[in-house]
Amino acid sequence: MAALPGVTRAVLNFAAATLTVEGTFDPKAVIREAAAHDGVTASLEAGEAGEAAVRPWQLPEVRTLVAGLAILAGWAVQLAAGPSQLALSLFAAATLAGGY
Repeated sequence: MAALPGVTRAVLNFAAATLTVEGTFDPKAVIREAAAHDGVTASLEAGEAGEAAVRPWQLPEVRTLVAGLAILAGWAVQLAAGPSQLALSLFAAATLAGGY
């Protein structure tokens, strides 16, 4: 694994049956290389594939922005004497988006 371009460190943990690879590399190349040895099954674990695996809605900044926009929208609906159900729904959405 360490011979692959961009791999700076590779550690195989036999007890946990995991391979930890560090560096800036192509994850698919690592999977192909691992699968080429004795029929090893290789896959990326969720959240372990580096920056490319992070989905936008998982970023705290995005969730905070969505929550803030929902709070502002709920406040605007409430200020404009709009439907209270809508304002309440927007406040609930802000709470869920913020993760609380």
